[in-house]
Amino acid sequence: MGTMAIYFNDMHSPVLALPLNLAGTLKMDQGRGFAGFTAATGEERWQTHDVLEWTFTSSRVDPPYFPPPVVNGVGAHSCNDPTQCVHL
Repeated sequence: MGTMAIYFNDMHSPVLALPLNLAGTLKMDQGRGFAGFTAATGEERWQTHDVLEWTFTSSRVDPPYFPPPVVNGVGAHSCNDPTQCVHL
């Protein structure tokens, strides 16, 4: 559970702040999502859309990954230095 806060013109006081659980609200790809911005004005209008500041903090912790060792030239990577690889 996190908090989504939206600020407009005043970067000290949010106009909206609410608790939000994105993983429970959205169908996410293995718990991961992408964030971005888009804007449009139509064909006959010209405007500027500026994102002056944006912060995203994730509480997700990826599990550590330990690639398997290379044994007899077989494994997750090739040996550039034979002294650094495991050979039986």
